[in-house]
Amino acid sequence: MYALDALLRTVPTDLVDEATHKRLRLAGDQLPDAMAAGLGLEARLGPDPRVDLLLCAATRRQLAVLAGADQAVRLAAEVTAHPGWAGTARLAARSLRLLDNGSPLAARLWLEFDLTDPDRAPVPAVFAAATPTGGWHRPEPAGWDVPGTVTEIVATAAVGGPDAAGLGPVLRRIVDAGILVKQVGLFPGRSAAGVRLLCAATPDPDRLPGALTRCGWTGHRARLTRWMHRCAALGGLLHLDIDLTPTGPLPTVGIEMSYPGAPQPSEEPRWSGLLAVLQRTGLCTAAKRAAVERLGADFTVNMITDRRYRQGLHHVKVAVPGNGPESAKVYFGAYEAGD
Repeated sequence: MYALDALLRTVPTDLVDEATHKRLRLAGDQLPDAMAAGLGLEARLGPDPRVDLLLCAATRRQLAVLAGADQAVRLAAEVTAHPGWAGTARLAARSLRLLDNGSPLAARLWLEFDLTDPDRAPVPAVFAAATPTGGWHRPEPAGWDVPGTVTEIVATAAVGGPDAAGLGPVLRRIVDAGILVKQVGLFPGRSAAGVRLLCAATPDPDRLPGALTRCGWTGHRARLTRWMHRCAALGGLLHLDIDLTPTGPLPTVGIEMSYPGAPQPSEEPRWSGLLAVLQRTGLCTAAKRAAVERLGADFTVNMITDRRYRQGLHHVKVAVPGNGPESAKVYFGAYEAGD
């Protein structure tokens, strides 16, 4: 991927070291630029050097490449041998139908590649919209069947993991608790991961742990409340990652923090406030904090014609487990910038 190679040349080495850089390029060499509108990287803010790759397929052409329906660009058979790719192709075909039918659901798919095994072809986790667009913190339209949409996405992918029908009752409890489910993610390479729900956080940090507990959650209430308050105090937008199984939510909850309009650290000083909290609590090294604060560069990629991209920070996530230490990640990447 030419765009990925160009992005990696702009990223501080404290975020992507030389070995990880090579691993990302090897994965990118197996994936065509024609399948992605945007690309991102997910880096750990602690000492762990692992970095995952994120790609967004949004246009009809990109979704057709994923679905195996494009006549000019096809993914290699050795790449798509894992059953997870077949599920991704079915979801891409579903997205093409959404476009054809004028559905209010966003057709775009986000793909996440865990690159911890350099000898294995990249296998995507895939994320799709569970409710219509119109603002992350707005309730879904009246009458919208969130559990039905989520179970239909899971059944379409059908790549193992939780049974779609078995998720129905616990999904209903989540919705009835007032948690706004916006996207659903599936992890074909992680059989015990459950289904990832990306949700809008309630404005009241104290309310979430109780709502999750009523849905069968057994995580650490005091720790989650503490981190919700820390993040809310910095005034950004909060979103939640909740992993769901037929028996209820798994203990770990992710808190994602961003700012409207995606301002960069040089433009929004509250990023430094969040990074200072993460460094003080041992979740972020000093070198990675400094690297994140330098994000925001422009660069150009030549793909027949020159295309200008903007590199930058999107959001930071704190994972709060039921047991064990918290951890933090930064999500950054590049998108094509207009003149």
